[in-house]
Amino acid sequence: MAIPAIGFFFYAYLNSFYEKGFSNPIDEAIRSYREQDVSGYEKVDEVPYDFIRKRLSIMIKKDGRYFMVTKGPSRMCSLSVLLPKTRSGIR
Repeated sequence: MAIPAIGFFFYAYLNSFYEKGFSNPIDEAIRSYREQDVSGYEKVDEVPYDFIRKRLSIMIKKDGRYFMVTKGPSRMCSLSVLLPKTRSGIR
């Protein structure tokens, strides 16, 4: 079963919604901009932000499939895209 190809904002919302580390203005703005329905999504684990990696990752489960949403500077996260896209969604 494919994970639907949903928008960038939804992935950012999932990351901000499940992140339990430092509260910051970006996450607060994402959560307050537009509430999203996260029913069916479950946080599995979190790799907290640190100043060496310069990113924060949340492992999420949906319909028995796992995926990771990583937040950080684009130059640090460009290699973190782990979701192969197909025409019908993300596999």
